[in-house]
Amino acid sequence: MATFAHGWFWHQHDGCRHGQLPDTGHPWARKFQCTRARDLARRSALNIAGRRVLRVGECVLLVAGARPKEGLDEAVAVFLAGRQTFLRIEGRGVTRSIDQATAA
Repeated sequence: MATFAHGWFWHQHDGCRHGQLPDTGHPWARKFQCTRARDLARRSALNIAGRRVLRVGECVLLVAGARPKEGLDEAVAVFLAGRQTFLRIEGRGVTRSIDQATAA
């Protein structure tokens, strides 16, 4: 199994105020598009190699109250006991299980 902790900014967490593009003139949109494509390619390669992938958003780990610790423990335990190939855990109380054909 592979586990990733993805940051708000670099991995452009959807719907997160910390994942907004800065207004600096730098081509951030292209950079983030490449980061997301690389994330998906790595996850797909790991799944093809028989690895399961757990992705945890920074908000789950750092924002107080984003997700209760007990909820995170339970979501990870269910994933470890199951056969899902990919689990994405985000803040806002959202836990999403996605098969490998779905975008990162």
